[in-house]
Amino acid sequence: MSLPERISVFSRVPAAGNSKTRLIPALGDEGAARLQHSLSLRVLTHAGIAARRRDSQLELRLEGPRDQAARLFGSTALAVNQGPGELGTRMARCLDQGRRHGVQRHVIVGGDCPHADARILDEALSALASHELVLGPARDGGYYLIGAASAPPAELFRDMPWGGGEVFSKTLDRARASGLSVHVLPERPDIDRPDDLQHWQPISRDWPQLEDKPPISVIIPVLNEAGNLASLLPTLGGEPDVEVLVVDGGSRDDSLRVAESHGVRVLESPPGRAAQLNLGARQARCPLLLFLHADSRPPEGWAGMLRQAMRRSGQAGGAFRFAVDRTGLRYRLLTTLTNWRSHWLRLPYGDQGLFCRSETFHRLGGFPEMPIMEDYAFVRRLRRAGGFHLLKGSVVSSARNWERAGFWRVFLLHRGLLLAWHLGVDVERLAQWRCRMLGR
Repeated sequence: MSLPERISVFSRVPAAGNSKTRLIPALGDEGAARLQHSLSLRVLTHAGIAARRRDSQLELRLEGPRDQAARLFGSTALAVNQGPGELGTRMARCLDQGRRHGVQRHVIVGGDCPHADARILDEALSALASHELVLGPARDGGYYLIGAASAPPAELFRDMPWGGGEVFSKTLDRARASGLSVHVLPERPDIDRPDDLQHWQPISRDWPQLEDKPPISVIIPVLNEAGNLASLLPTLGGEPDVEVLVVDGGSRDDSLRVAESHGVRVLESPPGRAAQLNLGARQARCPLLLFLHADSRPPEGWAGMLRQAMRRSGQAGGAFRFAVDRTGLRYRLLTTLTNWRSHWLRLPYGDQGLFCRSETFHRLGGFPEMPIMEDYAFVRRLRRAGGFHLLKGSVVSSARNWERAGFWRVFLLHRGLLLAWHLGVDVERLAQWRCRMLGR
């Protein structure tokens, strides 16, 4: 049995004017905060890959309000406050708490070193089997990673000139003077100063390579969907490494009971599909997210298709092709036009099974919480974040809305709403139009 291991990512809640302050002259307050968020998400992703490969614990050590952790970083890692004190005090506390919890190989990695990848973290944890300390030197003279196989001496952190150019060399000297065996990792750049941006820009759209079969969180927003859930959930349960989250927006039928009977995670949310989708994504534990409507059915082998697409470098997200559970000329026209738009414009709708990486979702801020068009607005953001893949398999959607309100009424309504949205009509007014047209 492997020894208990833990990876702790040190970061902070991004706040304009209080994040990456040395980069503010180059990026502005908001830009520096966004960069810090992106860097931390990237390091967390690498740490998550390494932790899953090694069955290690993963935690996020934050400066700032911990209650914002799920919104900004998701729930793939346990969020813990760093606590008071200067950096050395906080790191010593982290390692001591780990030791008291039985952790025998503990690595702390900074959230501002995007090149501290899963391979580096794996090397660090493996080195602690034969060394007492591991250090990852940064090019600015500090270190981006420190790991320990036992409680390090207090003088390793005491009175250290943090932020100076001699932190690594002084730490190494102190460790060797204490008789510790030290493994030194390859040097990597931190992103702290404007000159460091040259190390970030070439990789900023090239996100970490996922493992062969990364786990997937399927997020299903529901409102009175008991019947559809009863037929959908069994089709998802047979896929390995898949968690299913049903997010209820106030159902008055048996939706909650049906979901619970299938053993999936059930969350209760304020009404509104965007709010439900965002809550599900914040609580998801997997690196890949699939947003699926309760009245849609993914194709056989959907998980393999999704994983293969998302293992491509720079891939931000994608969707499946569109199909509908009715036949006839009208529905063939609908299917053809929808797939044409999805293929050529890369603008699928939410009922086509949108998917993306967890860190991309949180970096983009999730679905805009508006009463209508949230899926369309999110896809536009997602396309700008990187490659967007349309899979060959089709999600089959229910034609119930077209059947209930009339095919041509719904067909023309959707296109009219899209045109009005691009012309700047307020989304609240669009939602009212939709309700009137559909008789809701």
